[in-house]
Amino acid sequence: MIFIIRSCLPKITHRLRTDRYCFRRPLDDILGGWLPGPNDTLAPKQVYVGKPYAMLRPHLASARIVGGEDRYEWNINTASSWITALYHVMRETKRLTSNCRNSTNNTIDSDALLYLVSALVALQFLSYRVPIRQLLSLPSIQSKLNLDLNITHEDLVSDDGK
Repeated sequence: MIFIIRSCLPKITHRLRTDRYCFRRPLDDILGGWLPGPNDTLAPKQVYVGKPYAMLRPHLASARIVGGEDRYEWNINTASSWITALYHVMRETKRLTSNCRNSTNNTIDSDALLYLVSALVALQFLSYRVPIRQLLSLPSIQSKLNLDLNITHEDLVSDDGK
């Protein structure tokens, strides 16, 4: 896993920065401090957050099910905790990718690389194991994202070859 991440670090760094092309500010800045709106709804469920995803737990403390080992609530009342977890994982992953690369002598910091693996595993969990797309599709988040889009509606429908 370390070898793969080390060899793919430039691509990983580039992909983590693609939000700068779509939005006026980084996605983690847009999502920071989000709270659900009155029209937002989520189907309740429980999510198991195992040991490989331990970095998520501090941000999900208010969603933890009492007596449920590593089980967390997924509903509209805990949605802001899940977005906070996503926000922190994205921010930490970006920080670690920049720490891993030393542009002066083009080396990779092995210590930071180990933490980056953990952050990428947590980001993968949030992206594919948790219905985070449902959360990002909520009307209040969609309106925040739309406000920060770099591309306007006029740009999308223009016929001048841009």
